[in-house]
Amino acid sequence: MDYPIELHISSEEAASRVELLVRFPYIAALGFILRFWGFFIVALSVAQALHILILGRRNRQIWRYYRAFLIFNVRVDAYRGMLTDRRPPITGKDGIIAIHRM
Repeated sequence: MDYPIELHISSEEAASRVELLVRFPYIAALGFILRFWGFFIVALSVAQALHILILGRRNRQIWRYYRAFLIFNVRVDAYRGMLTDRRPPITGKDGIIAIHRM
């Protein structure tokens, strides 16, 4: 069985000096969003555990929120690690990673 998560990162040789200056305050703002969203995700994880314990299946909406958080987190990490100059959008929509339901 294949692992249910795939990660695709393309290499970019060119880099913008201006983007390097913009990167640091933008990362600070994204960090605040991640921290706030992370607290919400912890609460949802508890709710998901209870849902699985009681009903024996995952709640689809909680799964979607957690998936969106993971996508956003990976995008921010790639931008913070200077793997790309593309700023991560402040959404969890599909983009640089694809996560398939188990």
